[in-house]
Amino acid sequence: MILSEVTGTPLEEVDRAVPHGHRWMQAYMVKPRSDMLRHIRRVEAAGYKAIVLTIDEVALRRITYSNFEYPASFDYVNVPRPVIGGSVGDVENQIDTVTWDDVDWLKNVTRLPIILKGILTPEDAELAVRHGVDGVYVSNHGGRTLDGTTATINALWDVVRAVKGRCEIYLDGGIRNGRDVYTALALGAQAVFIGRPAIYGLATNGSQGVQDVLDILTNELESTMALTGVTRVCDISPSYVVKQSYYENQFPSNRFSAKFFG
Repeated sequence: MILSEVTGTPLEEVDRAVPHGHRWMQAYMVKPRSDMLRHIRRVEAAGYKAIVLTIDEVALRRITYSNFEYPASFDYVNVPRPVIGGSVGDVENQIDTVTWDDVDWLKNVTRLPIILKGILTPEDAELAVRHGVDGVYVSNHGGRTLDGTTATINALWDVVRAVKGRCEIYLDGGIRNGRDVYTALALGAQAVFIGRPAIYGLATNGSQGVQDVLDILTNELESTMALTGVTRVCDISPSYVVKQSYYENQFPSNRFSAKFFG
């Protein structure tokens, strides 16, 4: 589980609730760095296993189409300078743009693995590897920051080719069934993350609803593996995924129409 900083449950409480869980901490870069350093030490002390640094969003400002608003008064207890009974604007004021110097600094102040969340281009993936990150996380923030940005599954293959196995690669965005999981793994992701499906399950039937979502995804993944003749997750490869460009190259538009549609 990746715990967001913009949540109302203290990260230590989450740790106590699932002491045997595998927890990573999502973080935004804040200045002064002394506040960021204090926050990192808090995360380390609570037993979190990695820092997932979000790089694709300057503060929390979004182009919003759903009229969603944060509660007028909310306790943001996991940001570097906790905001009690404040607004999201008070959180925004803490968050700064991430630079590659910030990534280097973060690598030097903690032994926790650093994962960059929000990579969508091979150029940024290459830079991330050069700066020694432990993971590249292909994400467009659920499509909530910039309408019309590329789908993560479309960006994945170019990122994989740029990374060349030098660090792990993860993906989120648009994972709605086990076949989606299979496709992402085939194209080179080591793991996928889900956000909305878990929330839908939670809203429907509490913790059991979340478990049901995970069970459904697992069963669908296993079914897809069986139907494609794959017995181990590690054997899922790009050869099992045919992109639309393959058909376009094999059957240029005029010849395709003539052959199949008279």
